[in-house]
Amino acid sequence: MPSVKRSASEDSLEPHTPPPSSPTHPTPAVKGEGEWTPEKKEAIAQEIILAGIKAIDTTAVAAKYDLTRTQLANALTPGRSNLRLKLIKAARDC
Repeated sequence: MPSVKRSASEDSLEPHTPPPSSPTHPTPAVKGEGEWTPEKKEAIAQEIILAGIKAIDTTAVAAKYDLTRTQLANALTPGRSNLRLKLIKAARDC
């Protein structure tokens, strides 16, 4: 079997650190960056809630908490005094 030549770095026991995958230039600042207003918090909370509702199995969640699917849907419907509104208010006030 022919011998394989190794480079000096392959024989080294030092760990190899890969080059950074991010660009060397920082991302430019976004207008309005850094200011958390209650309105922004509310909007972000609404997006998170909507994404979560789309991602979960509402039938399984309702069954887990001994609710009907309709009860869960009502608790998460926008524009009502319900669980969704309480979550949004909590995000707005933090």
